[in-house]
Amino acid sequence: TTPVLLAYFDELIGELPQLPTTCFPKSPALPPMWAHYSKNLEGFAIEFDEEAIKRALPQANFGDVDYESGPSQGLLDLLNKSFVLRKPRYIAWLHQGVFSAAYYTKAKYWEYENERRMVTAIEGVRENDNLLLVDMPKDCVRAVIAGPRSSEELREKLKTKAEIFGCNYYEMNIGRSSTTPFFVDINKTTFLFDGEVLIPSTQLCDVCKEPQALGAKRCSWCKINNSHR
Repeated sequence: TTPVLLAYFDELIGELPQLPTTCFPKSPALPPMWAHYSKNLEGFAIEFDEEAIKRALPQANFGDVDYESGPSQGLLDLLNKSFVLRKPRYIAWLHQGVFSAAYYTKAKYWEYENERRMVTAIEGVRENDNLLLVDMPKDCVRAVIAGPRSSEELREKLKTKAEIFGCNYYEMNIGRSSTTPFFVDINKTTFLFDGEVLIPSTQLCDVCKEPQALGAKRCSWCKINNSHR
């Protein structure tokens, strides 16, 4: 990109508005995210109901993050057209594209985060101790999930909160037979994340309750007996 084109871009776009942005992984079954943001699996996660948030915060906008390995060729083409033709529609499209890229695009190496973002107006956001906070009604909380290394004290607190919120309670587990985490609710029912929601798993080890391949009554670990040892 030439300096004159960059100067035009700088003059046209200027400073983008710094809007409050909240980042969510779309899956609860991502151990790296638990390691980064939940005190190495000792903490907890909160599942939110996006539709309930939209009702409570009409100014909030949601979008999936796109992961790119380089600058958007589409935006570069639009910048060139806007520079040459100077038509208002190209300038408007460029503004929209730059805003979207700024708030909903990250480098390819962050792709494992599987991120969805909420961008909202500064109105309705309060500041406390250098933090920007958004107050949400309790019906926006769909579930609380205790990490696999969380303490019993924390789990009891989360169960109490789940009762207050009227939401589900799960405990995340990392099994021995698979790298895919599974979840157990307060009734000891086992769940797997199917890419959209947590669904009950019917194929379980009879002993440890870890999800198993179809037809297996016990996992290989629970099949170990004295003769094997």
